[in-house]
Amino acid sequence: MRQRTRFRSLALASLALLVATIGIAKAAQEYGYAPSKFIVAGSKAYGFFGSVKFVCAPTVVQAQWSSDGNYLLLERHESRTTKNEMLRGIAEGHPNPPSPSIGALLFWNRSLDRMTEVLRFDPRPTRVFLLRWVPGTTVALVSIVETVQVPGTRTFRPRQSILELDAKTSTKRVLASADGEGSMNFWVSPAQAYALLMGMDGTGADATEVYRLYQPGKPLVPIVPPKDRIAIGWSPNGASLVLARAVKDALGKRTTEYSVLEVMTGVISPYPNPGDLLNGRLKREAFVDFDRDLEPGQLTKDLCFRPSFGRADPGQQREAVLVPAKLGPITKDTKGKTPALLVTREAEYAAISPNQDAVVYITRGMAMMRELIDIDGAEYEKVERADAMDRAKQVALGMIMYATDYDDRAVPNDENWQDCIDPYLKNRSVYEGFNYTFGGGLLTDVQDPAKTELGYVAVTGGRVVAFVDGHVEFQPNKGEAEAALLRRWASRR
Repeated sequence: MRQRTRFRSLALASLALLVATIGIAKAAQEYGYAPSKFIVAGSKAYGFFGSVKFVCAPTVVQAQWSSDGNYLLLERHESRTTKNEMLRGIAEGHPNPPSPSIGALLFWNRSLDRMTEVLRFDPRPTRVFLLRWVPGTTVALVSIVETVQVPGTRTFRPRQSILELDAKTSTKRVLASADGEGSMNFWVSPAQAYALLMGMDGTGADATEVYRLYQPGKPLVPIVPPKDRIAIGWSPNGASLVLARAVKDALGKRTTEYSVLEVMTGVISPYPNPGDLLNGRLKREAFVDFDRDLEPGQLTKDLCFRPSFGRADPGQQREAVLVPAKLGPITKDTKGKTPALLVTREAEYAAISPNQDAVVYITRGMAMMRELIDIDGAEYEKVERADAMDRAKQVALGMIMYATDYDDRAVPNDENWQDCIDPYLKNRSVYEGFNYTFGGGLLTDVQDPAKTELGYVAVTGGRVVAFVDGHVEFQPNKGEAEAALLRRWASRR
């Protein structure tokens, strides 16, 4: 009876301690390291900081980082229309029946954890055609195509608009608009705080190409477009456009001539670096293609470890998203050799922040985020051990509370043991790496609870052991304790 009373008292104390432990864990996530998993590469350890962060409710189509990594621009489609309203619109012969959802572009402020809607639209007659952040600013450019009715007629035609969206002020501004899909485009510099808007003036054979320089907060500046030349991309510093045109050499052989257009001055000059040419063609790394994804960093999807960017194709199967330990691209030389962090087991879209300190991903329509940190390898051992002790402590206390509710009977040691203590912990992430070793039975039959093992978590240099009485301790691997004593002795000499 005295043993039973002692376990009852221990259970009450455990409940209070569990609440405090969860509070400490949350504080650790906010003010210190709280990794759920780390991998070591060289002298560094890479891992997640804190837990998964919920960003936006379904259905999120895409999410893009600002250049400073503090903002996300998200496109979301939210269900609003009932099935009957949709059928009524179709029956009435409306060319654009009521949409089953409403579209929105939203800014998420990472530092404030605040969402702001900046544009709302009907996703059936309106499509987001292109979305890019302007480097070094809180401004993004968006190209949308909407179906509008021709005045005085029953016909409809597409209209394309380029909008400026400011995350800091949550405002929008129409920069340009024209009838006809594909009549306008914009190219954002990969490194400078400006963009080039391209459009057509006039119609048919009289149409001429027009360039306009965009800088945030300033009016558009016309630029004389190059004649008989095609812009193929940006220079690596983003200050000029790389142009190409077909010419004939002295022998009459067709070849390509390259030049650069200085965006700020409009001056065209010969291409300055002949060494960038290979067999008369400009090397791929010598310029930034307009169609190339501008987001820095790389993500990979497992199965074949192929680099993956941007929005998944319609019908594409969800795949696991991993981040290489060194946050660099996985190439044919490092394929299968670079250790990687598993961000999520299934995602339709993922993008790493420009500072490479966070990953946003879309899974089942929800936008989620995980923060990344890297620390010194020696410091990592302390972090890993502290995290394992926190999780082992919670598991042990959950098992004690279970035993209290079930006449001091321990959690059955089978494959479903985690389900038994779920109602007490409500956090399955604490089970990661925990090995349940206690044989089961009545806790009151245990002769020495402080020395009887419940389970353990393996860590670098040893293991964190949880005991029947609820306390946890680190036990070094065989030989580690002797080595530690020798190091301590040597330091005193």
